[in-house]
Amino acid sequence: ALMNLACVAGACVEFLDRDAYALEYPNGTGIDNSVALYFGQPVVAYYRRAEGVPGDLMVAVFSGGTLLSTLVGDSGARTAGEPGGPRTDGDVGLSATVAVDPARGAIYVAYVDAWEEMLLYRRITEPVPSPIVVVDDGYAAYPDRAFVGDNAEIAVLPTGEARIAYGNMTHHWLMLATQPLGTSGFTVERIDPVSPVAPADTAGFWTTQRLVGDVSYLSDFFFDQQATPSTWG
Repeated sequence: ALMNLACVAGACVEFLDRDAYALEYPNGTGIDNSVALYFGQPVVAYYRRAEGVPGDLMVAVFSGGTLLSTLVGDSGARTAGEPGGPRTDGDVGLSATVAVDPARGAIYVAYVDAWEEMLLYRRITEPVPSPIVVVDDGYAAYPDRAFVGDNAEIAVLPTGEARIAYGNMTHHWLMLATQPLGTSGFTVERIDPVSPVAPADTAGFWTTQRLVGDVSYLSDFFFDQQATPSTWG
């Protein structure tokens, strides 16, 4: 017997139960990862997810090819005053990206909180990491709820300013968030495509960022689903 039916004007078809076929993010270590060099030594930020346990942001620090320490950059637990709190756990660390500021001995990380669909940032120095900062909450900068932070990439200027390029996957926008050192909060702006073949509202996929001096060069993939045939590049 057909169990799930959708009927219009007397014509019925069977449909699939979305929840029964939804795929969770796979378990594993390092699914989303990023590496930077700190005085020639690698620092790795990555997403770790175990069976039955929401994901964590991890930060591994090496020296001379030897693992010095692995930090839980964010376990997802929150107090009442923290973003998304209070809660005892959370799925955090997706789209993990890392950069370093050797002059100040700081590690900069950005990543997605999958429970709240927010892009977060943390500046890690010894012995205590900075508070978690909301880069983009998916609400304030948009006309409606947006899923933000995919494929984030962070860079740090010599001045200590943090810049994060990422995608808004709801509106298909390329975004850039900036925060000068010593200031609170990020300034978020939409970066429109400059290519004549990439229309508005088609950008933000697989973003990358490279610094040359104090200039951020951004690249991304665009996908125009409204065109016939679809165009991308």
